[in-house]
Amino acid sequence: MPGNDDDKIIQRYVLSVLYYALNGADWKAMEGWLTDGDECNWEDISCEDATTSVVTHYEPERNRLEGTIPSEIGELTGLVSLDFRNNNIEGTIPTEFGSLASLEELQLQYTGLSGSMPNEICALRTDAVPAGQLSALIADCGGATPEVSCSCCTFCHGA
Repeated sequence: MPGNDDDKIIQRYVLSVLYYALNGADWKAMEGWLTDGDECNWEDISCEDATTSVVTHYEPERNRLEGTIPSEIGELTGLVSLDFRNNNIEGTIPTEFGSLASLEELQLQYTGLSGSMPNEICALRTDAVPAGQLSALIADCGGATPEVSCSCCTFCHGA
């Protein structure tokens, strides 16, 4: 993704859904979002290859995101790094993260997410059978009262 115009439209749509679902109008940094410019130039977005414009990194750490992560996130199949830490996100961890087969790093600490880490995400770990790409999985699963139950996290933050 995006290998053609349809993929590009889907990618832009998903990023727009993220913007609205996570209160984008109040983000600390939102340069370029929802403009005619290429998504690869939007704040907190990186693309590995400018010719294909596949979003590989979405890293809005400490950007005042608020709300629930939409299920459409699973359509950003080119993602390698996803860093939601230090934002005010609510709800449970979306199982759709399990569709991100290229994901190498997922940071969910200090977000407000709760519940169990979905098996679909654990299956992406490099030590899973068959092995996936995910080598860094960090959540709020440590301390006396963890917000997230996670048997596959590489590191657990806790209160």
